[in-house]
Amino acid sequence: MHSLFPCKSFISEKHLVELEIMKFKAIENRLKRKTNNEGVFEKASDDFMLLYLSACAFGASVNQQPFEQLINTYTLDKLKNFDINSMNKVLTDFLWKRKGSFSNPEKRLQQFLDFIRTFNFEFQFWGLPVSIILMHFEQQFKKAKIKSAFLLNTYLINCVVVYIFWKGNKQNELQLIEKAFKLLSSIPNESNYFTRKWENIGIYSKNAFDSQALLEIYKQFCFRKACLDCEIGKKVLIG
Repeated sequence: MHSLFPCKSFISEKHLVELEIMKFKAIENRLKRKTNNEGVFEKASDDFMLLYLSACAFGASVNQQPFEQLINTYTLDKLKNFDINSMNKVLTDFLWKRKGSFSNPEKRLQQFLDFIRTFNFEFQFWGLPVSIILMHFEQQFKKAKIKSAFLLNTYLINCVVVYIFWKGNKQNELQLIEKAFKLLSSIPNESNYFTRKWENIGIYSKNAFDSQALLEIYKQFCFRKACLDCEIGKKVLIG
């Protein structure tokens, strides 16, 4: 791969102000894009939306498709009563990938089933303060005996934050949209291939808001070499 950042030789501290402005826009665009699936988001009930996003979070990008297939094939009540034969059928019939953190899809599927068996989908957690929302989901993962902090943070980022943002847009409640942003800022930063590449050019993530924003900026501008659409790129190229 060529340099991830075409402007890396020119970035300096004076560009950090533009970067901070870009982060907020990047998060807004990222959450809008994640909730722009008309086939799901337009007509979904609140309960199904939460189940859908939960499945996507547990499936991650690697196995989102079989997890979507799972909740479209079985009702929540049926999933809560899955036995070993049902699990084996799903693992055989659906196209699971074994890649990276998903080398063991059987374990992730079991974690998902354990979570939905103990989770109250009718509890209105979005009305709680951000700090209590975080505590609530920590307790839910403990109740389901899921000990992975990585999976908890992944769930918070890809389900809870997205759901609150979606609900805020659906109900036209700015307070919920702002809460989604604040919640994202309260989740630990991610450490992955892209955050490490940003660190190589001196840009660090303080929290998940930063790491998600930097991922979106890379995908929308750096990867596409869309420098003239990027605030930093315009500063570097045009002055």
